[in-house]
Amino acid sequence: MLLLFSERAAAQIETRTFPSPMVKGLRLDWCKHFGSECGGPAAALFCKEMGYDKAARFVLDQNIGGRGIPTLVIGDGRTCKGPTCSGFRAITCEKAKAIVMRPKPLDQPAKPPQAVTSPKTGKGAEGKAPSVSKVAPSTLAALLPGGAELYRCSGGACDFRLTTDHEIDPKSASQSETYHWDVNKITAAKAVLWQVATEPFAPFTGTAPDLAPKGLAASGRGTKSAGGFVVDFKQLGRKQYLTTGRVPEQFVVRVVPLAAAGSDKIVGKPSNIIKVYYGAKAPPPPPVKFHTQPRPDYKIRVVSFTPPEFDDPNRWGCVVITGYKSHTSPLIRSMFPLGEMCPKSYRGEGQTIDSLGEFVDLLGKGWDWLGGKFDGLKDLAVDVILKYSIFGLQCQITGVLAQEAAGGGAKDTVDKACSTAAKIAVNAGLAALGVPPTLPRYNELLDRGVDYAVELAADKFEAETGVPCVGPCKDALRKGFREAANELKGKSAAQGCVGTEEANKRGREPLCVPDLVEAKPAKGAVYSPPVAVVEIVRGPDAPVLIGTAPTVCIISMSMKVENTYPGGYVSGPSPGSGTQVPLQKIAGELYVPVTVPIPKGLALGAKMEIPITFDRFSKFETPWTRDLWRTSQLEPDASARWSDFNALYSGGTAHLAANSPCSSRPGTRDVRLPRR
Repeated sequence: MLLLFSERAAAQIETRTFPSPMVKGLRLDWCKHFGSECGGPAAALFCKEMGYDKAARFVLDQNIGGRGIPTLVIGDGRTCKGPTCSGFRAITCEKAKAIVMRPKPLDQPAKPPQAVTSPKTGKGAEGKAPSVSKVAPSTLAALLPGGAELYRCSGGACDFRLTTDHEIDPKSASQSETYHWDVNKITAAKAVLWQVATEPFAPFTGTAPDLAPKGLAASGRGTKSAGGFVVDFKQLGRKQYLTTGRVPEQFVVRVVPLAAAGSDKIVGKPSNIIKVYYGAKAPPPPPVKFHTQPRPDYKIRVVSFTPPEFDDPNRWGCVVITGYKSHTSPLIRSMFPLGEMCPKSYRGEGQTIDSLGEFVDLLGKGWDWLGGKFDGLKDLAVDVILKYSIFGLQCQITGVLAQEAAGGGAKDTVDKACSTAAKIAVNAGLAALGVPPTLPRYNELLDRGVDYAVELAADKFEAETGVPCVGPCKDALRKGFREAANELKGKSAAQGCVGTEEANKRGREPLCVPDLVEAKPAKGAVYSPPVAVVEIVRGPDAPVLIGTAPTVCIISMSMKVENTYPGGYVSGPSPGSGTQVPLQKIAGELYVPVTVPIPKGLALGAKMEIPITFDRFSKFETPWTRDLWRTSQLEPDASARWSDFNALYSGGTAHLAANSPCSSRPGTRDVRLPRR
């Protein structure tokens, strides 16, 4: 019989996964149009642009704009730079790859294929009468689509599909194994023929011999596009022994896709083959090759730690007069002479603090005050950077470039762009040091951390404007930081300049220093938080698995404290309440861990110091305090505010750890805390 083919094609699915997909040098936005048609529509359009038919899978990478990564909206061509802009972690595209058979023109009669015959017998090469071949087996096999899967299940709900070879012990009581098939990727497949053989399967032809391969030991039919079957190898082994006189050491298992239940029409390539080693040892698997990508790698070391300086209630409001403005009158100078000055005492009732524990909202009260003063002076720092440093001129140039980069459509003026850049510098630079310039240790921290502040400010500036801040721009930032800090240090900082009622609560009268007088808090007047200085060194990039590299490198700094409580009688919060506490070990955190970014521009081998300030207290409570508060009659709010800070801090050991996803090992340091 001669089979004539009309033009036809057998589809093969071609897929490709694009990790962190990019368009025109920017990450692809999650939405096709700005704020609409998000997820699938954007992924589908991207795949079509890449020459594929559709998006098979895609994964959200949420709020990457908050990590300084702008995205491109593919349908509009607009750039999204806000903190809520999202992108794709990966997109898998697919398309049908067709193999086409074309017939000879219809006006030319098709000639039947000629069989090879023997000149002597007139028969075929094997001594049989010549026959007509429908189509070459290799051609038919190539036409049929693939995609059939054979696997074993692992996990409660088949969480993992195992396609690896495996072993079965002939001495085991149970030798049954369950296999599963899935032919949903082959459109025409509605059923399967599963096969277990004792010999390797011959090359696939797509013809009848594939239905009864050599060495076939067992087979069966599945009437759905997905399902499972059980093979009892103990029974198969016995059957083979009775038939052949030996027990095979190996079985091979596969499924063949069929058009329908009860049909012998093969409509797809067979599945993967699973080998079963029956009493034999499976060969070692080939080494796994992992696809990797480079990840920045840093060596991290904690080089120093400065413990907190606690404020003394008896020195609240004290200041040190450091100088005067040029036009300060002699009368003012005589009223506020150089040196230390403290508010007058108030004879009324002040506020007392227990030596063993404290209310969390009173811990570091002076620090909160200084932080507020610093926030109020940020606008001044912006003016200083713009007015007194060459950053002002550089910023004007950068503002013009930013407008040009926006295609002339930027709404902000050049002046506003410059002001924005200066605010970025202040917030990301000076504030990155974590300490207001009014504190005595600020000069030391500025010297050690100015490079970090400059690099971080440059990263933030580029993320906001899209224009790199390099060379003269960084030099201007560095000079601007110092000049702004000097200007801020010249401002009066008098903690005691409050209302009479507030000052009297502290046992003092108000003390206000005129703006013409330069002052700073005296030692012991305000609380200074603990500061750790971390050194980072940029090393060669480390290879990591694709998709596991962090998008932003950070350092997470923690401080865990251990101490030995000496024991004794502890009074409770209610009159007459208390308990006897034995000597015991206590441990916990007194400060909330701090996370800071690592600047992106650090060169290979370059070194940088980063001051990290622990500026937030963490509530710590001993077990006995928890019990005493639970049985007290005081309001629950008081218990929530209480902290056994001193019990853990005084003379304890602080374990500092600087961890980073961009470092193979953390930087650690143990320090003994002073007694308080």
